[in-house]
Amino acid sequence: MMLSPDLEVSVPKTRGGYDRVQRAILRLRRDGVIAYRDIVDPARWAYHHPGYRDRAEFVRAVSGLYRQDLWSHAEARVEVWCESQGTTGALRPLCSELGVSLYPTRGYPSDSFLHGAAEEAHGETALHIVYVGDHDPHGVNIERTTYDRLAEMLPGTALALQRVAVTAAQIEAHGLPTRPRKPGDKVAPDITGAVELEALPPNALRAAVRTAVEAHLDAHELAVLKEAEADERQALKLWKAA
Repeated sequence: MMLSPDLEVSVPKTRGGYDRVQRAILRLRRDGVIAYRDIVDPARWAYHHPGYRDRAEFVRAVSGLYRQDLWSHAEARVEVWCESQGTTGALRPLCSELGVSLYPTRGYPSDSFLHGAAEEAHGETALHIVYVGDHDPHGVNIERTTYDRLAEMLPGTALALQRVAVTAAQIEAHGLPTRPRKPGDKVAPDITGAVELEALPPNALRAAVRTAVEAHLDAHELAVLKEAEADERQALKLWKAA
């Protein structure tokens, strides 16, 4: 039986409620309503060892990996940061297309994680982070503490952090389910409710990220680079054929 993605059901925040949601999502994925790429399982990996019959097959396989540097003339380094590891499935293809790094913090990022990110951005005059996370006290606090720690680690870099999801406007526009904040939680007292990042439709999430990232790219130059990239890939294929 096909389940409707528009069906709205109140589910208690209990183990039984969690299991019910998990079963419903599994059915929606198997029925093709939810794309498999929109949910990832970062705890399980497969390790593949590709082989090639000859040099021509190798070039054919890797020619599609050739990428132009879309950011060589940009005024700022742009990165996408997300609070949830599970959101990477919805964002990785887009970040790959746009040539930007994706940093899933899995909640509060560790100092090691932040230090590694700062090392990657070392020497940049400006760093713009496009951030997506839960609209709840800790989700907002993660955003704030991430900015503060990176600012400390990159004192010579102009740092900006832009939250593009989840926002109050998106909650209203999409009618996202909101729950009250936990009693006694003193973190970010200005945030009165809680909305999970996963509640935002993946297409809306990707659109918000794309708009924020592409705002830092010159549209004409981007078109020229994409055309040059296609030409270079074709040249690799011709070299393979020769």
